[in-house]
Amino acid sequence: MPAPIEIESALSRPALDDVADVVARVSPANRLSPDQLAHYLSSNPQSALLVARRGTEAVGAATVGRSGRPGHQYTMVRVVPEHRRHGVGSAMLEAAREHAARIGLERIWGRIDATDTGSLGFAERNGLIESGRERISVLELTDAPSPAPPPPGVTVVSLAQRPDLIRAAYDVHSGCLPDMPTPMLAEPFHEWVSRTLEGPGALPAAAMVALAEHAVIGQAALALEGDEGTAEHLLTCVRRDWRGRGVAGALKSAQIAWARQAGIERLVTSNDAPNAAMLAVNRRLGYQVVSEGVLVEGPARLG
Repeated sequence: MPAPIEIESALSRPALDDVADVVARVSPANRLSPDQLAHYLSSNPQSALLVARRGTEAVGAATVGRSGRPGHQYTMVRVVPEHRRHGVGSAMLEAAREHAARIGLERIWGRIDATDTGSLGFAERNGLIESGRERISVLELTDAPSPAPPPPGVTVVSLAQRPDLIRAAYDVHSGCLPDMPTPMLAEPFHEWVSRTLEGPGALPAAAMVALAEHAVIGQAALALEGDEGTAEHLLTCVRRDWRGRGVAGALKSAQIAWARQAGIERLVTSNDAPNAAMLAVNRRLGYQVVSEGVLVEGPARLG
């Protein structure tokens, strides 16, 4: 008879090590260091990292926390392959739902690879239904075309060079969120700074802002992924009155140039499937769609 499943919040360094190990085994391309996980907890209030064990072995991990989607908890459950279909995922999802209830959220949502039929079936059996799709694109920097210059009257600078523009960059970021295919609420300024510019995965030198007549009209940032040769785009934002004029492409072009000099090998970005404008920007810059994610959501309480 297998040992019972025990779930705990990952607060100690050994527990964070266990979470990092599960993530590396389940999602090698997205692995995170214990230091990155600790920073996630410190910079995301009402979040938790859960680890599931059978005996002394870590067999699953979950990330849960308040998200920008009003009333929704972001929920990511991972179970190591050899322990799937033995109740670990169900136990972790139940614990994740309990966390949502404790912090007063009524719904949960997450992402699943579109080719992972097992996880999609698990989600459906547990009351989670598809609510959208996203495209994951990759740019291999050795094969990338020459970056595009900014449009006339626009300059691009790094927030590492101009920290005085951090607040204005946040304001542009916040102004974009209601226009997303799935509208989001902005996190407080200090949380955005911590997530975007601080911590072991942050790349403040790659956080770019676009300026026109000394005003910030666009903002974009990068963060390291588990592979040191890979960086991920965070949300690229352009002020409404400047959209469709090449600003987003200029921001990403500046990041491409920076990444090449920094020895980054590839850039990864995800976009909501209905976001045709940003997908077109990516195509022009040489990004290739490599996979599709399914967004699923459902109630935090069943029955």
